[in-house]
Parts: sequence; structure tokens; C-alpha cells
Amino acid sequence: MHTQEFSSHCCLASEQQLWQQRLAHPSELILAKLFPNLKSKSINCDFCPLSKSTRLPFSSSTSYSVKPFDLVHSDVWGPVIESFDGYKYFVTCVDDFSRFTWLYLLKAKSEVATVFQDFYNLVHT
Repeated sequence: MHTQEFSSHCCLASEQQLWQQRLAHPSELILAKLFPNLKSKSINCDFCPLSKSTRLPFSSSTSYSVKPFDLVHSDVWGPVIESFDGYKYFVTCVDDFSRFTWLYLLKAKSEVATVFQDFYNLVHT
């Protein structure tokens, strides 16, 4: 019977990329400290520049709520990478009083009005 020898370093680039994704896209320096035996290769990742970008802080809000659903914040996101079942957008609704958050997945941006109506009906029921 012939046994094959497998090298533990046969897929270094993909192993490095896997750890980079699992750890939320750390820098190559951090990966090298965590995994000193992992041969470092430069990875071309679309998400790394986005994850390291910064923006200015939001200004302080003067509005506040004293009971649930006095004020609801909402945001529409997308298009993002399409999910396996066809969703490309999502809407978040956040109750200002409780900070409870609802997430609605959308296949098309045109579904936003229907989702808002559904959310309104949910709140009033």
C-alpha cells in the first residue's frame, strides 16, 4: 500500500485568506503575529480597504423618545452581494426608545414601501 505525503503548506494563500476572513480582515502584520508559521502573501481583498476606512462622528441628536415607537430610525442598504436566495437589499428599523431593531431582507429596492407598511401594521397591532 502506497501512502502519500501531504504538505501542510500546500495551500498557503487560501489558508491565509481564510484566517483573514474569519478574523474580520486584520492587517498582514497582525496575521503574522498570530500565525508566525503561516507564509505571508499579499491578498487582493475588496473588503479590507472598506473595513479600515473611517468617517466623521455623527452630531449629537436633540430629539428623544419617551415611549416605544415615538421615534423610529430606518435605513435602506444595498445593493450588496446577492444571497443564495436572491436578496440584495435590506431595511433596518430601530425603535429609538428601546433600541429594538427589525431587519427586513429585500430582493428589490421597490419592496421598501411594502416593508414600511408591514412594519407600521406590526407596530399598531
